Amino acid sequence: MSKRSGLIFILFLVVVAVIVLVVLNRNSETQNVIVADDTYQPIVSADGVYTLSKPSQKLEVGEITTFTFTDGQLSVMPAAMQSVVLNETPVQAEVAVVISGLPAKRYTLSSAKDGSSFDVVQVLYLNQLYHFTGNEAFLSNLDQYIIFN
Repeated sequence: MSKRSGLIFILFLVVVAVIVLVVLNRNSETQNVIVADDTYQPIVSADGVYTLSKPSQKLEVGEITTFTFTDGQLSVMPAAMQSVVLNETPVQAEVAVVISGLPAKRYTLSSAKDGSSFDVVQVLYLNQLYHFTGNEAFLSNLDQYIIFN
């Protein structure tokens, strides 16, 4: 191996290493994971309106912020979006509930895709819609996940 080919080989390795580091760094920056294990930290909203317990991920798209929990999700959006959210799927039943001391509604909706039923819970508070989706255990115990301050 000549000096020149050895230098080219080392230069090639340096370029590959830089590319790998850039790709790994870019992948780690695009993840919005708040906490990846069971040591969840409470999150207080920027305006101090609510505190969340046990969220594992946060995603912001436009005016909608979605928090993912183990068994469900919370989407926070402007109250005006409620009619859009509910008009997408037929409402089969509506029940009044209380979440963290605030009046809320639990809706049984029918999937437009296959007609199956699923439940959501919505809270309207200070011009914001708090839209909860998830399994029965999550929706029945929302006070464990959110406190309105």
